[in-house]
Amino acid sequence: MSNAGLSSLQEIRFGGREVHQVLPIDAYGILPIPGVELERHRDGRLTLRLRYRGWADTPYDVSQEDWDRLAALEKTAFAPVPPAREKGNPMIVVHCTSGMIASTRSQARGWWACNPGDRPAMAYNDAVLDLAMKAMGCKATEKEAIWRFSTCTAAKAKLDNPIEQAKLEEFRRRWDTQREPGSDILARARMALRAAQQTPTEALRADAYHKIMDFGRQQQALRGIIQESGSGLPDPQDSDAKTQAIVSNQLRQWSADVEGQNRNYIDLLESYAALPIGQPVPQS
Repeated sequence: MSNAGLSSLQEIRFGGREVHQVLPIDAYGILPIPGVELERHRDGRLTLRLRYRGWADTPYDVSQEDWDRLAALEKTAFAPVPPAREKGNPMIVVHCTSGMIASTRSQARGWWACNPGDRPAMAYNDAVLDLAMKAMGCKATEKEAIWRFSTCTAAKAKLDNPIEQAKLEEFRRRWDTQREPGSDILARARMALRAAQQTPTEALRADAYHKIMDFGRQQQALRGIIQESGSGLPDPQDSDAKTQAIVSNQLRQWSADVEGQNRNYIDLLESYAALPIGQPVPQS
């Protein structure tokens, strides 16, 4: 939670403050979703504030009624989670929203939407997000709370300088256009490699090689976008806290994506190198 910009419980407790935190995380962990801090101040004032990587929003006042309602949900959210009765299927991969909650009066814990035992924690998370969206005047929709909250706070993730924001949006557009076919390119490379493993003919080896190179070129193009954005976007080190948070997080997400796909590329190359020898290696 500290990495996401929320204050550490140790620091908060040292200051004698009462704070309750919620950090929602999308299913893939890539969206720049702020965390929420609820605080009871020494003068009795109750507030709600969004935080994200060095940036903090203007605090909103919270009524005693809403505070008490959330406090009751929080108590249930921190209750021990019963053990799962059924074993999961290791062959099934699921992507679910998740998050973390913390309190100076309790402790910190995570929750996962796919785990039935975490529903109380998820309900508390959603209630806090709903209150934050109400305070910000966001429109109600039928979407899940975390997605509504992400949409609601998206405007806060924009750079204040319209020219710099336009550049950021252009780099994002280029990235999305280049990245979108990546899964299909990788799938074609894996299928071609599998065919060459099963029947190592010269033609199938050549097909696998060229499709693997297609994936490599796609990754190289993404690296090029990251390099260009480094000079085309504001330098995080010389920017205000909000700009620093937005730009640094975007570059971090892109770099992590390329790093993860690079592992797939290396696996493809190693598998290709392990194909039965006896046929000439194709040239790119």
